[in-house]
Amino acid sequence: MKNTINKLRNTLSSLLGVGESREKLDVLASQVDRPTVFKLYWKQSKTLREIAIIYSCSAQTVKLLLAKYGIPHRSYKEEQGPGVKGINFVEVNWEFIL
Repeated sequence: MKNTINKLRNTLSSLLGVGESREKLDVLASQVDRPTVFKLYWKQSKTLREIAIIYSCSAQTVKLLLAKYGIPHRSYKEEQGPGVKGINFVEVNWEFIL
């Protein structure tokens, strides 16, 4: 009976993708070091999704990598930033736009 339950649990886990995050995290951690992730996330202000696209993984895997490396998360407000991401409104040449 116990053996049948374990087989059922393993089958269900594989169907639901449970455990894949840990494997993907280990693969990602072997490819990317802490300073690189820190630079992308904090200094270049990339979102979890943008970093995930760079390394072909999910944003959740990147979030787990940040936690593994002890890199703190930005708040929602910090994530959104002032105005449109990547544009410093002080540097915009308004005469050209208007």
